[in-house]
Amino acid sequence: MKLHQYLYILVFTMGAISATAQTEPEQSPVRVLEERPAPREEEPLTWREKIRFGGSFGGQFGTFANINISPLVGYNITDGTTLGGGVSYIYTKFPGGSFSYFGGRTFAMRRIFPNLFAQAEYEFLSVPTSRVGERKWVGLPMIGGTYSQPISGRFALNFTALYNLNYTGNPNANFLPYNSPWVIRVSFF
Repeated sequence: MKLHQYLYILVFTMGAISATAQTEPEQSPVRVLEERPAPREEEPLTWREKIRFGGSFGGQFGTFANINISPLVGYNITDGTTLGGGVSYIYTKFPGGSFSYFGGRTFAMRRIFPNLFAQAEYEFLSVPTSRVGERKWVGLPMIGGTYSQPISGRFALNFTALYNLNYTGNPNANFLPYNSPWVIRVSFF
């Protein structure tokens, strides 16, 4: 063989080797996913972060006046369950007289849907009696629900409707501040 034939074979072989080195290997049907860091679990709230403060206040003025102040404190037992209590003061003035009611309440709230809670409450009030200057304690067990519209992380505007299980139909029987079995409240909590 002549030298130029050897050179052609050498160049052809080198070109073929070089061309096969440029091809990409076959892709595997399994794709390697980017390794992502595992999602961080949220830190559990401290007992101080589980405490919530709030309450309600209201007023009506005119011939008939009614002032209500009811601060509350609650503790989030779980993400959807809150237990708490508070104090209540209600002043009512009408033609011919006035009454003051004071006492406290305990409550339990349980989330049943987002923003909707079942609620049970027991309010105990010192109420005036038919004898001037005499008072007695009355317990008012109530059940109902609360719609809660969050305002910030731990603060919400609440609309509550409770049914008084001890309502007798005669609002003057115990000189109670509620003249209906339904107790409607708007509160911040």
